[in-house]
Amino acid sequence: MSKYIIQLNEEDVIELKGIAIDRDHKQAFEFLRKKILSQVEKKNKSRMNVEGKTHL
Repeated sequence: MSKYIIQLNEEDVIELKGIAIDRDHKQAFEFLRKKILSQVEKKNKSRMNVEGKTHL
């Protein structure tokens, strides 16, 4: 299982706290999709590029 480090800037953290306070499920999903999933997909893509270029 892969592990990921997700980076959030101060504005992201403030937005996330606001979403939690408001319990806004739609906004929470959008935040996850835009901020978290995009980072995971970028890391997966870069991993695949690196793994595809290494040969024994």
